[in-house]
Amino acid sequence: MFHKINKTVLAMSFLLTACGAPEPTTDISVNEASKDKLGEQTEIHSCDNATQNGTALFGDLHIHTRYSFDAAANSTGATPEDAHRYARGEEIPIFPINDQGVAIGRTKIDRPLDFLAVTDHGEFLGERALCRTESSPVYDTNFCVGYRSNERQGMVMLSSVITTETPTRIPEICGEDGSLCRDYAKSPWEDIQSVSNRANTPCEFTSFVAYEYTGTPGVSNYHRNVIFRNDVVPGLPVSYIDAPIDSKLWAALDDACDPQQGCDYLTIPHNTNLSNGRM
Repeated sequence: MFHKINKTVLAMSFLLTACGAPEPTTDISVNEASKDKLGEQTEIHSCDNATQNGTALFGDLHIHTRYSFDAAANSTGATPEDAHRYARGEEIPIFPINDQGVAIGRTKIDRPLDFLAVTDHGEFLGERALCRTESSPVYDTNFCVGYRSNERQGMVMLSSVITTETPTRIPEICGEDGSLCRDYAKSPWEDIQSVSNRANTPCEFTSFVAYEYTGTPGVSNYHRNVIFRNDVVPGLPVSYIDAPIDSKLWAALDDACDPQQGCDYLTIPHNTNLSNGRM
């Protein structure tokens, strides 16, 4: 399988130039709609610019947007669409921000990329959606009111969950079994997939569906970017809350990502220099 191959060799094949397990719930099953497209997405394209010796390609496999709890506290609210537009060489908004909170600066890359993976944090997709959607059943809870009062404060409130060895979802907003947060995580995860799939242009630009697994126990960075081979992906990301150690992450992904249905993945350690030896 994709992830069983030696990670260094496989990373080179991607031409990277930058940088007791809990049982998976039914929410982390392979996306049914993607399975229907298996024949289409596994089609092999013959490109006019292909060469026998290969072609060096350049891209970025670690990008955050407004769906990430930390990026939202430090950014202009850029979307997955913005990330892909920027990667393709288009101009996007950037600092400074005016009195209305609108980014009035503009920026563009000096040379378009060949591939991209938006790796928003798999943790807290649902929590953020619940606290920021007025129609959600927990919008007016003390937690969500405090969360919305300041993005940086909200980042700290959520990050306390992933700095422990035994992470659990916040009952006040997720419910005792965490199901409410898993339900509300589906929409942002589907949007991330949709944007990525629409961005793919055979022989010109590749966008990988991806996310970041974000454990930080005892301030040790235990993060991994999870990159999927195609658009057949789990119904939800397997997060640090679901699997608080690497072996449990891989076991849960193995259960959720069935190669017989076309799903396969690669995990890439991120910031190992900040892991305090845990990687």
